[in-house]
Amino acid sequence: MSMRKDKFYIGTLFLIAVSSTIALGFHDGLEFNTIALTIALYWIFSIIYFNLRYIFTTNKGITLDYGISYSLSIAVFLGPLGLLIYETLNRISVYISRKLTKTADEEEGLHTFYNIGSFALSSTFAYLLYWWLEPFFIQIPLGYWVLIVILMIIVVSLSDLFLAVILYLWGEITDRGKFVRFIKDRSFNDTLKSALSNGFLLYLLLENQFELVFVFFLINYTINRSIVYKARATQDKIERDQFEEMAYTDFLTAAYNRAYMNKRLEELADNASGEQIGIAIADLDRFKQLNDQYNHYVGDQVLQHFIDQVRLYLGEDGEVFRSGGEEFTLFIYGKTFDETYDLIDQLRQNIKTTSVTVDYLGKPENVEYSSSFGLYYFTISDEKSIEKAHIHADDLLYVSKERGRNRLTSHDATK
Repeated sequence: MSMRKDKFYIGTLFLIAVSSTIALGFHDGLEFNTIALTIALYWIFSIIYFNLRYIFTTNKGITLDYGISYSLSIAVFLGPLGLLIYETLNRISVYISRKLTKTADEEEGLHTFYNIGSFALSSTFAYLLYWWLEPFFIQIPLGYWVLIVILMIIVVSLSDLFLAVILYLWGEITDRGKFVRFIKDRSFNDTLKSALSNGFLLYLLLENQFELVFVFFLINYTINRSIVYKARATQDKIERDQFEEMAYTDFLTAAYNRAYMNKRLEELADNASGEQIGIAIADLDRFKQLNDQYNHYVGDQVLQHFIDQVRLYLGEDGEVFRSGGEEFTLFIYGKTFDETYDLIDQLRQNIKTTSVTVDYLGKPENVEYSSSFGLYYFTISDEKSIEKAHIHADDLLYVSKERGRNRLTSHDATK
């Protein structure tokens, strides 16, 4: 049986990284205690930072992490072999953590080899470039920081390229357009943040300021923890709002449903503000016959057309709810009785004179329909006034139906 392409690719990447880092060894002039202390600091804080990573799942169910990486600074300071040791310890710790928490992918071990190989290889390349270019950049203003930013862009680009190959082999990237979108998804602000963090850490390491390295990690963790938790809280709120919207929205018409209408009735009653509003109940005339003549799909299109017309006329001055099958309730705010009456009557006339083009048996068909309305205009005083208003509006709708449909029957209770 032939080896899977992704396994061959990851294995090759890992072997090249290991062989090159071992061949290059540690950076010259470092004592064992310095190497051990640096690796220990980076390893410990990487474990702590693990909870601050950003996670997304691909279409194939593969979990990928995005988080700030400090590989560049440790690579330049310790050399490729020190980087390899750190990456190995870090990735094995992640592997064990995921296994213990049962969040590991089926091929977590393979992903561990990929992460070690890709990070070690890209940062080793940056190590070679740094010590080659450093004498030139150090002579220009802010040259050190310019060099660090350039190196970080290179590291990020290599990492994205390595990952893009994997996603291609997994079938996640199938064409050039998806590859371009994947590359563009990388935030330059994140790259700049990583560059500045690594640049500052490297500067402290080169100055032998290990206490400040510890303090920097601690401060950076505190800041990032606050940012991540705020982001998660915001995301949770967005998801709650989306869930609430789904719970209160009619799927077919995207109008509010009866549950939300009852909620709004309670809110209006609780306020008892003395505000004057109109409650109109609309019912599409002979809707069952329309469904029988065509089909329910055509009926659905008519309902959607009706809601579009209601929204067009109401604008920001009201709300519409689907309170029954073909029955809708409208709340109209901030208008006098005459203005409210005119608005509903214009809506009624427009519905009667405007046909809706539907898809029927694979062909466009113009369908005409009408709607009857009952309008009750009143002053909100208490809960009972709201309940009575809704009942009165329903009674007025019944009168419109009795009078021959396509009618508007109203009552002004403020006089």
